[in-house]
Amino acid sequence: MNGRSTVLAVVFLIVGLGVGYGTAYIVSQQQILDYRIQALQLQSEISTLRDSYHALQSNYSMLKSNYSSLQQSYQSLLNDYEAFEEKYHSLIQLLDDNILLSKVKSRSMEPALNLSDIVLIKPVNVEEIYASPENGDIIIFRNPSNPSGLPIIHRAIKKIQKDGKTYFITKGDNNPVDDYRAFGWLVPGDYIIGKVIAAIPTFIITESEES
Repeated sequence: MNGRSTVLAVVFLIVGLGVGYGTAYIVSQQQILDYRIQALQLQSEISTLRDSYHALQSNYSMLKSNYSSLQQSYQSLLNDYEAFEEKYHSLIQLLDDNILLSKVKSRSMEPALNLSDIVLIKPVNVEEIYASPENGDIIIFRNPSNPSGLPIIHRAIKKIQKDGKTYFITKGDNNPVDDYRAFGWLVPGDYIIGKVIAAIPTFIITESEES
């Protein structure tokens, strides 16, 4: 091989190697770009999954809190019911011939007494009745306007002595004015049947009868 042929061979070899290296470099760059795209896609999916996880975790915490709150409310209601039921049975056991029962017929004594509540009434002397607008005894008495009609259950707010007799001014807690101003009633002591010593809400009686 002469000198010219040797030079050409070397040139072709270098060019060939250069093309080969260039092709390998281009393929490697494309692969890296593909990997980067896949990595970004995976990163996005991981971020989405992470957000979904946090949302589920937050919802779970909220549901857990709501469940706990509902459980506490249920337990509180159950405790109240059991306390009322125990009180009801205790009162029934204490009943004797001197205790009277009556049913509330109006809303005039709300919220102390509700419509249809059962009240326990103890006969008392007029001297035993405490009268006060704030916390006077709740008494049951014959209607001064119609003594043979249904008895009235109102609060004794004032005690009056007149002509050697005891009278009471009464008022329904839910009424705007007392019975004296509304009807002119001065309730004579001998019209009083007794005072309320306890009240049993109707729903408790219903629940006890159904259980």
